[in-house]
Amino acid sequence: MVAEAGNVLLLPAQARLGGGGLAAVTLALGATAALTVLMAWAGATGRLAPNPFLGIRTSRTRASERAWYHVHRAAAPWCVVASVVLAAGTVAPLFLGNGMAQAAVFLGASALYLLVLCAGVVRAGRTVPPEDPGE
Repeated sequence: MVAEAGNVLLLPAQARLGGGGLAAVTLALGATAALTVLMAWAGATGRLAPNPFLGIRTSRTRASERAWYHVHRAAAPWCVVASVVLAAGTVAPLFLGNGMAQAAVFLGASALYLLVLCAGVVRAGRTVPPEDPGE
């Protein structure tokens, strides 16, 4: 049952997300997690060459090819952890019967994913050794 209070539409807390909306969010977040793992693998193995489209694009990674590869290798474990968090937050709502709980898990997992990913990129960027003037 839906009630209206003034201009605010109130939905029952127990209304479960389902159908196309749930499928779309699950697919989008799952694909994001999978692509992040793929990028982490490519970066860790040196297969992700400097480019203008994919990868960690910061002033430090664009400063030199050496820095690009270093940051991607250093950030790879963080990217994998962030992806695992997002994947768990993508699957868990499928087993919850409450729409508010489902939305909270989706949003919480997405926020934690971004937090871990950003922390890893910042930390990896700070580990770039200074350029050797003799190179």
